Amino acid sequence: MNSLTGRGGIAGSLRFATAANAIMAAVLLGFGLISGMSLPYYAGLALICVCLVVQHFLARKQDPVSLNVAFFRINAVISVVFLVSVVVDVAWR
Repeated sequence: MNSLTGRGGIAGSLRFATAANAIMAAVLLGFGLISGMSLPYYAGLALICVCLVVQHFLARKQDPVSLNVAFFRINAVISVVFLVSVVVDVAWR
């Protein structure tokens, strides 16, 4: 058993990551609705969802380089997209 992947192995880890990302997308959608966000926020949310799909596509390859890109670089992009979309939305008002 690999200590990084736990009991479920790589497949279980990928399923857990998929579930966690789905929950994150739902929470971000709820945040936007509760906060009264508008078009810039939802455009950023759509881009974040595309990034999540790309992330899981890269992670399916299961090689170290693809996993590094998938979970570190794409999460950095998602963070910047979220920040920019919130700032633009607030400035848009």
